[in-house]
Amino acid sequence: MSEKMEIAYRALLELGLKPYQAKVYLALIDGKEKTASELVSITNVPQPRIYDILESLANLGLVEIILTKPRRYRGIPPEEALDKLVDYANRKIMQSHELAIEALKDIRRIREESPLLGVKVIKNISDAINRARKIFQSSLYEVLIAGPPELIQQVFGNFDELYAKKEKMIAVVAYEEEIPIPKDYPWLAIRKRTVGVVPLIVVDSARSLVFRENYALEITDAGLLRLLLDFYYHSLWRVSTPIKNFETRKGLTYSSTSLWLIKELIDDSLKKGYKVNLEVEGMDKREKKTKRIIGEIIEVRENSHGVTISVIMNADGRILSIGGLGAIFEDIEGKIFKAFIKE
Repeated sequence: MSEKMEIAYRALLELGLKPYQAKVYLALIDGKEKTASELVSITNVPQPRIYDILESLANLGLVEIILTKPRRYRGIPPEEALDKLVDYANRKIMQSHELAIEALKDIRRIREESPLLGVKVIKNISDAINRARKIFQSSLYEVLIAGPPELIQQVFGNFDELYAKKEKMIAVVAYEEEIPIPKDYPWLAIRKRTVGVVPLIVVDSARSLVFRENYALEITDAGLLRLLLDFYYHSLWRVSTPIKNFETRKGLTYSSTSLWLIKELIDDSLKKGYKVNLEVEGMDKREKKTKRIIGEIIEVRENSHGVTISVIMNADGRILSIGGLGAIFEDIEGKIFKAFIKE
């Protein structure tokens, strides 16, 4: 891929396209009609995925479908495509931002801890940062954090606590500047964005701190946590620029309560040809029982916007589909995930 093509590819990713979508659109950017088979040959996108990807690009208005036999596809001009993507990204960010702001306004009215709502107001920022450090240190499976570099460094300290948290996946979105990156910590991934939103930390999908100018909210309510998790993934993580990715290494175990986070590791492992065993603790949707399942991952399925993610695994001869929190159609609603990269 040429330098200019690489720049264009990265720009499309930042505007919300998935890697395969960006590759296929770039293959059509010359305006010439191409068949799905020709696009597979050009992009190396797996044959079973090409039609779903083309359909998703058509739904976004980036690709035109010519109803011939076989069907042919043509990309719209890049200026029009970028306008559409920028508009789509802006609308999605604004929707998430408005949802978060409305929720925070409602929560702000609370003046003391409410056992019913699971929200506590911390009126001193220094106390809030100390509290953030404590919940970071007590994390069992994963930490999601977003904010300016100085806040992130205050929570992490001198990274001694970070290095002690082997297996636990830690996702960081830093605003404005880069932060010092530990050189040998495979469980850490860092992304950067130029526009700051609401600084927050979410630990194990069970507890969160949301920082404002002169106070912070500690949240344990399941419904509000779900909102914050979706906000972090769709409005912060997916639209930010990767600085350091999770490092897939044979023989290591990676844990998380978020399926989208463990999926990034699984995708990279399968791409490299590694075999991955997955241990899942969650609810068997058919038997209505909590179970612990261990098996080898076969594939990962995801819709075009990353809203629905399923992991297909072989557990002692049983082919099971695994979803994340709130899963409806999968066999297992996973709540804790541990992936082991086989030697």
